This record gives sequence, C-alpha cells and structure tokens, in this order.
Amino acid sequence: MLANAVPEEAVKNQLMMSMLGTALDAYLETVKGSFLKNPSPKETAPTPDLRELEEKGVPLKDKEKVQRTFEVDLQERRKVITAILEMDGWTWKDVYDA
Repeated sequence: MLANAVPEEAVKNQLMMSMLGTALDAYLETVKGSFLKNPSPKETAPTPDLRELEEKGVPLKDKEKVQRTFEVDLQERRKVITAILEMDGWTWKDVYDA
C-alpha cells in the first residue's frame, strides 16, 4: 500500500521497499501459477482507507490517482490476494476493517 500511496521521496529506505515489493510479487506469482489457475474471488478487495496515514502526517499522492491505482492498475493482484484469503476461509472483513 505504501509503495502506491506515498511519494517516492517520502520513503526512507527505497531498497527495503523495493525488496519487499519483489518478494510479494514473487509470492503472488508462485501462488497464482501453482494453486490459482483462474482466480475468481467472491468479493472485491476494499480500497485502502488512507485517513489514518493522513492523520499521522504521512505525505500521500493525489487521492484520486491512488484510488485509480488500487481499483484499476492493481486489480489483478488484488484479485489474487482476495482468492488466497477466501481459499484459507477468510474474508476482507476478517482481516481489514475499512
């Protein structure tokens, strides 16, 4: 979420952020390729609520751009994550209180 909502110049350790992103991408590709040939979750992942970050003074990218990123650009990735949750018997309401 931070990589897509916080401007690059505000991230204190770009290397760690990049490494985390690469690890998550590899995990999702492995799961998708091995277990989820055609992920079709029952629910849609909620768009992250950025209010808490705002309240803490974390600089954020334009809200509309961030929302578009999560709803359009990351749609497939979020579909895989939702399918993983459902496969393990969870819902977004169980793990994220929007």
